[in-house]
Formats: sequence, structure tokens, C-alpha cells
Amino acid sequence: MTDLLFSIITPTYKRPDLLARAIRSVRAQSCQNWEMCIVDNHSPDDTLKVIDQFRDPRLRIAQVHNEGIIARSRNRAMSMAKGSYLAFLDSDDWWREDKLEIARQRMEAGADLFYHDLEIVPETKRRLRAQSLGHDR
Repeated sequence: MTDLLFSIITPTYKRPDLLARAIRSVRAQSCQNWEMCIVDNHSPDDTLKVIDQFRDPRLRIAQVHNEGIIARSRNRAMSMAKGSYLAFLDSDDWWREDKLEIARQRMEAGADLFYHDLEIVPETKRRLRAQSLGHDR
């Protein structure tokens, strides 16, 4: 299953700088078999220019008027996806460079769903951690 393609679902609106950071974190993955389906809610800024600057054919872009319903953007991105697995990355988040490799290993071991701990990094640089819930909760 080493040719497993991840489709990364990323909705965005008026976050060009944060989106650029999210894209950089995906491009830095040790597992490079991915596509990133970015759906912009018609941002009135440089969002599309920021995406275009990466010149990466794995970045797939669409626009939608989601009328404040973020699920519309996510659903549009999922309809674009060609991968075997979906991974969700909001435009204001980023991943460690081994996130997809760890997910790939779990999928090859037979997992149908993979989740992980969350590390919250506020603007003040003070780090908070949120732990994954166990299966018995």
C-alpha cells in the first residue's frame, strides 16, 4: 500500500499568510504522495496568488460561496479528492513533517481511522496540549 494517496482537505477564507504556512507544512512531509484540495470562499485578498506562487501541481484549487457554512467548502474539496484517504487540515493549522508518514504506517497496519494528539500554539508562544480521547469514552 506504499502508493497510498492522501487527499488533504483545506477550506480557507481571508488567511493567505496562514494558508501559505499550512501549504509549506504539507510540502515538507516525508510522505510525498498527496494532493491538497483547497477551497477558497472567494477571499477578497491575495489568497489565490499565494497558492499560485507555490507552482505545485498537487495543489488543486476551487472556489465556492459557502454562505457561512464551512461544510460546503469541505464537501466541495472532498468532491475534488482522488486519494484513498482524506486528511483534514484547516488553513490556520500546520503539520509536523512526519504526520502523513505516521498515518500511512497506521493505514498499512489495518487502521480505518487515524487520529492524533493536538498541540495548540497560541500567539503568545505558550504551548498547550490536548490529548486524544480513548476508545472507551
